[in-house]
This record gives sequence, structure tokens and C-alpha cells, in this order.
Amino acid sequence: MRYLLTVFLWLCVSVVFGQGVVTKQYTIENGLMANDVRALCVDSKGVLWIGSRSGLAQKIQGVVKPNEDAARYRYTNITDIIEDDQKTIWVGSYGQGILYRAKGEVRVISTQQGLISNRIRRLFDHEGAIYVATSDGVSIISKKDLSVKNPTFKSSKNNPFEVSDFFEYKGEVYVATINDGIFKIVGDKLEFIEKVGRVFAAINLDGLVFYGCQDGLIIKDIATNKVVKHYNIPAVKDIKRANNQLYVVSGSVDENNGHIYRWDGVSLNNITEYLGTKKTDYYSISYDERNDFLYLGTKSEGVFQVDLFSPLSFDSSYGSVSVVKGLNDRIFVFSSKGLSIQDKDKELLTMPLQRFKYFQEQQYKKYVDYTTKANHFYEIDYTTPANRIVFYSAVPYGNSMWVSSNIGVFQIAYDGYLLSYHSIHTYRFGFYKNRFIETNPYGGVRIYNDLANMDYRYYFRVDSEDIPRDVVDITYVDDKMYFAGALDGLYVLDNKEFISLAAKNLFAEHRIKKITNGDNNTLYVSTDFNDVYLLEVKSGKYTVKDFISNKDIEGTNITLLKYVDGKLFIGTSKGLTVIDKNNKFYFNKEQGFGRGEILSSTVKDNLMYIGTSEGLYILDITYFKQRVVQYQVNISQIEVNGQELDKKGEIYHNIRELHLKSKENNLQIGFEVLGTKFPDKLNFQYRLKLGETWMNVKENKLELHYLEPGVYPIDIKIMDYDSGNELIYPLLFLEIEKPFYAKTWFIILCIGLLAASFYIIYVIRVRQLRKLQRMENKKLEYEKRLAEVQLQFVRSQMNSHFIFNVLSSIQYYIIKEEVDDALFYLERFAKLIRTTLEMSTKERITLKEECEYLKIYVDIENMRLDGRVTFKIEKGNVDLAAVNIPPLLLQPFVENALVHAFPSSIEHPLLVIATERLSDNSLVIEITDNGIGEMSIREKKHESKGLSIVKERMSLLQQYLDEDLIIDHHTKGTTVRLILRNVFK
Repeated sequence: MRYLLTVFLWLCVSVVFGQGVVTKQYTIENGLMANDVRALCVDSKGVLWIGSRSGLAQKIQGVVKPNEDAARYRYTNITDIIEDDQKTIWVGSYGQGILYRAKGEVRVISTQQGLISNRIRRLFDHEGAIYVATSDGVSIISKKDLSVKNPTFKSSKNNPFEVSDFFEYKGEVYVATINDGIFKIVGDKLEFIEKVGRVFAAINLDGLVFYGCQDGLIIKDIATNKVVKHYNIPAVKDIKRANNQLYVVSGSVDENNGHIYRWDGVSLNNITEYLGTKKTDYYSISYDERNDFLYLGTKSEGVFQVDLFSPLSFDSSYGSVSVVKGLNDRIFVFSSKGLSIQDKDKELLTMPLQRFKYFQEQQYKKYVDYTTKANHFYEIDYTTPANRIVFYSAVPYGNSMWVSSNIGVFQIAYDGYLLSYHSIHTYRFGFYKNRFIETNPYGGVRIYNDLANMDYRYYFRVDSEDIPRDVVDITYVDDKMYFAGALDGLYVLDNKEFISLAAKNLFAEHRIKKITNGDNNTLYVSTDFNDVYLLEVKSGKYTVKDFISNKDIEGTNITLLKYVDGKLFIGTSKGLTVIDKNNKFYFNKEQGFGRGEILSSTVKDNLMYIGTSEGLYILDITYFKQRVVQYQVNISQIEVNGQELDKKGEIYHNIRELHLKSKENNLQIGFEVLGTKFPDKLNFQYRLKLGETWMNVKENKLELHYLEPGVYPIDIKIMDYDSGNELIYPLLFLEIEKPFYAKTWFIILCIGLLAASFYIIYVIRVRQLRKLQRMENKKLEYEKRLAEVQLQFVRSQMNSHFIFNVLSSIQYYIIKEEVDDALFYLERFAKLIRTTLEMSTKERITLKEECEYLKIYVDIENMRLDGRVTFKIEKGNVDLAAVNIPPLLLQPFVENALVHAFPSSIEHPLLVIATERLSDNSLVIEITDNGIGEMSIREKKHESKGLSIVKERMSLLQQYLDEDLIIDHHTKGTTVRLILRNVFK
């Protein structure tokens, strides 16, 4: 049987504490279409179907959302929902007939298909047919072919024949009506059985028929037709079976006085208060057997979800519970209202705060003048009234309970009597080797040899940094007492010696929040930063054996730290984290925990009592063990390259394999987990292939981008922090095809085409090689000729006459002892020779470099001509540095002018080089002199060899035309015109 201990606790706690279950409410703020919920159904997948006046919704994995099919048909005013044995959903509407939702098919069944009326009240599944209760009679729908038949009946003239419900007995279907009594379906007729009253709901439970009527609940033995019980309760609206018990919804039509009753086989009990649902206008009820949830639909407050078998109970009647502690088999609860002592399932004693105040007033005067600040005591305000008493901590010792408060320390007997009072103001205290230990907030510790006579030794913090201060928690491991310092770390009392672990560099953490003892001489320590350490303390080395990061803990601000039976309980602002060797659990608001700040805790008989600022929790800690669960993982959405895949009329994609083309490699896959009790406790990871790293999943959706061709057996890992399970489910077998160019047929085709191409290329290549051979021969001839021309060009750059003349001139200057002139011209001649050699090795130079070379050349030639020649360069619209020409191209023309154009008869020789850039980016160079012109033609017997070399060079550099080189001899001199193409950078 499920949760035997929990059920026992549930029954006991319901008497003592009033509320023993966890209840959650869903309204339009949580996704409901309306708050008037008239129909509820939990299907076989664990999905809750919610019918209201405004439409149909579903709760899936904790999220409520509208049903797409009902929205498409504009289907509203829903009165009943059932799932048949074929997992088909039938939804009844008061005015629109029936919405039929089978696998891959959705349709509306109405009077057009043969229903007796579109005003549906109730649906009933029985042996291959759906029985439909309407405001005008009964219709029977065949589940095989959806054909409709309408049994005949004898109606009253005074009222319509309003059918309210069905029940089955010995294979026969009975019909309950509101005004006309009870009938049995016999063939195609309704046979009258008896008159019961205005019946709104009916059900058969093991031969007892429960009629929910306007005037209460009537229980009849159908075999004897005798009334067993008649409960005078408000009008019954719905009855449902859950765990072999019946739950009854009742309430007046107009008054907000709804109640929930439970029939346990013997009696009918009002459990409204216990369920934690205030009196309201209940309409409908449904039960989730898998998760033990009872769902209650209301007229104006939505849906209540009741956890019938929660391990948790809560009682707010105490107010703020600051201290809770166990003594033997009893629990002492100190709260803002006083003391309550519990023994198992009953309350033994309550002691109001006034009793503590009265006892203090009778006892405190004995040492009131001694326990002062001057004596290093934390002084007590003796005027504090009873309603301002605050309890700090409690320690069981011997057969009594000791508790500290803002008005002093009290000793309380096992049976609840106050035994002693001590004028000591301390937040944390304890007993060590039969001596009372008091910690002082100002920084110090007292060890009492005789508490009654105030015989103690005071250890002052000023005397040593090993003395504890700012103590927030105390615990014991073996024979040592440990103190948690809020700012200075851990302290230990070993016999009579105090040791600061932080000061001795034994444990570096300074900001300590909680400590508790573990197994095998270990100590758990939590810090202000919400990290938890496990220390080995027996050896005195305080080695860290384990570490729990704050990332693994639910919430912040650790206020509870308990180690019980191999489990570590960590309480924070958001709930509990429970960790054992193999599992981790989260327990928070989703399971009903989280009212108020945790102030104290204790454990007794597998029950953890947790005091909070809002009341007292009792938690069955046996709940925190790995439990067998079964989930159904469904794919809710698939998008391929941004386009959603058609579900083909289904709520989910009924596919487990998906084959896509190579370019369909961007996917979004949404999934939902059905059947989970607490969906917020689920974390998900996925992997694309076996052996790959698990990746985190956000918002139940996988984002897969630019997948390579291949096979991907995608798995989902579900980490359930409620049941402690870690399960792996195959989500989708995905295959992305290779592109056509990577497929076998394409590769074979390509190989064939390549072979054919190679053959064709071979034939063409042979022909080309022959052609290339011929071209190569011509090229070789061209290069040979070019080399010859270049050799001739180099040889022509400096003829022997020129060199002889220069050397003669230099010799002349030397003989005349004009050394400066000799050295000047020798330097210029050396530079000219060096520049000539450098240029002869280059393919192209700038026109600027050519002109600078010619200036040097003319200067040297002027030695022979006594400096008579004037040499000018007119660049016009040309950037000389931006023009590339063959080196020493102009030199032969300048040389001809200097050698032949200027006899002594020319008084003022002038040589001008002018450049011009034409519109077609051609370069025109004109070399003009004012020499003898036509006379030089008559004197020359043949064309200059340098000139012929220039022409051949030009023909090798560009397609040479006659107009590219024109020499014009006239009476006033000679003009050489060159046109060069493609010379600009």
C-alpha cells in the first residue's frame, strides 16, 4: 500500500493540526479560460482537461493552456468530459453537442448527426457505447461507427425530461433524472424504476447507489432497494470515486456554502477545511490516480489541486514557531503564543507566555544585581511584557527541556512544569560534560560548575582570540563541543581548552551560518555564501571530505542544516535541498513548503518538525527516497528551417523517426512530460548521439542548428528532484540525408563523366601540345631575338667615341692643372657609367629616372661642346614619376642630336624634351633641337644603328606602327616624336 506511514500521519495530523494536505489554486491568472470550471477529467496520460463556460483548456506539465481543437470549433459552455477505454476524449457542451476527439480525428456530434438534444449534461462510457444525458432525454452513440440512437421514454407534461447522470449495475445502465426519477435502459426504451427526488448525480459503489439530490445524499442498497443512509447536506452537484472512496461536492445554487465530503465506507465526513479550500461554490471533481491529486472545480474561483498523500502538513495556529525540540517521545513547540507539548497524535499541554512571565517574576530577584553588564553579562530587560517574550533556542538535558529567551533561561520538566529560572540572557547555550555553557553576544563564554549558585568561570574574548564570539550555532561531535562564529569561523571546546580553527589555520572559512554533526566523526558546516563543507574532525586535522556548492542548493540564506539517516537537509529561503549518496531532492512551494522563514527544526521518528515565522510544518522524511515513476515524453512541436511540421490532427507528433533532406538541418523540437506530479522539479538534458556530452535544455525545447548529414538518435535525460530519479528516454531518431553530391549514384556518375572528360581532354591536349610546341618554337625565336636586341642595346649605350672624348676632356683638364674640373667631370662620368649599368638590367624605369640620366649625359657631352648646349625638360600634364618606359629609350636620340646637330655654326644649341598625356592614356614624347636639321640628313649615309634598335625595342613592347616613331628634319632643326602606350602606373 502506498505511503502507509504518510497515510497514518495524514489521518492523525488532520485531527491535531486541521490541515494535512497541500492545496494549489489555478485561475485565469494561471492560464484558465474562465474561473467557472464545470467539468474536469484526468486522462490516461495524466493530462487534466478543464471545461468552463468560456471553453476547453488542458494542464500539461504544470502549465494551463487552451485546447486548440475546441478553439477552432469555438466550442464553449462545457458541462462534462470523459475518456473512454480507447483513449478517445468526449466533451459535452450545454448547447453545442459533443466534441469528439479521437486519434487523428476531431468532429462535432450534434442534433444534425441524430442527438436528441445539443444540451449535454453528462457522458457515460459503457460497453462499446457512450451514453449521453441531455436536457431532453438520452442518446446512445456507438464508438464503432458513431451512429446515434435515442431510447424512447414517457415524458411528463409538466416538465422536460432532464437526464442528470448514469450508473451501472450488473451490466445494465440506469438513468437518473432531475424531475422524473430513476430509469433503466431496456432495449430501445427507458423503463421507470422509482421516484427518488431531484437527482443531480449518481454512482454505484459495490452495490450501494449514491444519489446526489437537491435535499442531500441518499445511499440505497440497490439489491434490497432500502435506504442505508440519508445525509442532510446542501445540494449535491458531483460525485467521483478515488482510492475506493467517494468524494462528494455539494452546495446551494445561490449561496457560497460549498463543501467537500468523503465517504470512507462507513461514514460521510466534511473535509473542506482539511483540504485547505475555503468554503466556495464547488461545481465538479476529478481524481488523478497516478499522482494522488484531487481536482475541485468551482463556479468563480477556478480549480483547486489537492495533494491527498503529501508528506507535509502545516499548522498556522501557533503563529511564529521560533523553537521546536524533541525530548524523548515528546515534541516541545515554543511559539509566539507560548509552549505546546505534543505526544504522538495528541496535544498534552499548552503553556501561555503569561505563565513564563509569572515564573520569571517569582525567581529573578536572587541574582538580578549580579547578572549585569559590569560583570560581562548580557543584561535582561525585566520590564518586558509577556506578549513580547521571544524564545531563542532549546536544549534537552537529562529528563528536562532547557530554553533560552529574552527574559532568561527556563528549565521545563518532561510533563511541562517549570522547574527553574536563571537570569541569563543568551542566544545559544548547551551542556558539556555536565556543565552549563553560556555564550555571550558581547564576546565570551561561561562554563558553570554550579548553575544554581552562579559558580562559573568566564572566558573573556579580550584575553584570547580562541574564545568564541558571535555564536550562531552549537553542536557536538564525539567528546567535543563546536561553536559556529558568524564572523570568526569555527571554534572547538576540547576538555577545558578553546581553539579557534580560523586563527590556527585549521579551517579558513570565517562566515559560518549553521553546523551539524554527520556520520563517523564528521561535521557539516554551512557558510554565509551558502556553501556546505563536510569536515573530518576526529584526527584534529579538520580535513575537507566533501564540498557542496551553492549552485547545487535550492535558494539562498541557509537557515536549516540537519543530517539524518544518511541524508543532509539544507533549508533556505526557497525550500529544502535533500542530498544523500546517490540522489538529490528539492522540496519547495510546489510541494506546499515555503510559508515563512525557517527558524528552528528537530527530528523525531522520521518526522521533521520545522518551525517558521508563519507556523509549524511536519514533514515525513521517508518521502526522500528514490521512487519508481513512469513518464510519457511527447513531442509537442517540430520546426524545420522555421516551418512547423504538421501534427496531422493530433495534439502531439506521433512520430519517433524523422528523415530530412540535407538542407533541412535547422530544427526546434519541443517536448512535454506527461504524468509528472511536480513538473518544476524536472531538469532536462539532451544528447544527439550515444557517448556525446549531455547538453542542458531550456524551456522544454531543443535548438539544433546546421546539423551535419548523418543519423542522430536523440535522447532526453530527465532529472526528477522530487522522486530522486534520473531517467533517459529516446526522444527522436533523426536522419539527415547526405547532399546529392555525396550519394553513391552521384559519385559513380561523376567518375564516369570524369573518365570521359579525361579522354576528351587527352585528345584535345594532344592537339594543344602540338600547337603549343609550334608556339613555343616561335616564342624561343622571339626571346632569342629579344636577347640579341637587348645585348645590342647594352653595347650601344656607350660608344667608344663618347668614352674616348670624355677621357680626353678629363685628361685636358688635368694637363691644364684644372683639377677641380677634372674631378667634377670624372665624378659625373662615373655616375653616368654606374647608372647606365643599373638601368641596363631593368625592364622598366620611370620617365623621371630617364630624364635625370639624360641630364647627366648632356652635362658630360657639354664638356666637348664647351657648355654651349642648353637642355630643357618640359613635362606638360605628365607626372614623370608615374610613367614607366623601357630604360635608356631616349638616349640614342639625345646622343644623335649632340653628335650631329650642333656644329660650331650653331651659336646657341637648344635641346628640349617635351611630354604630353593624350586622352587615350598614351604618352607622347618629343625631342626637339635647333640644329642643322636637313643638312644632317644629306651628310648621313645610313640610318643610325641606335635608332634601329629603338624601333625594334618598341616593336617588341607594343604593336609598333610607323606613326609611333616619327623623325622630322627641317631647316630649323630636328623633331623626334615617340608615342608609347600602357606606360602609366
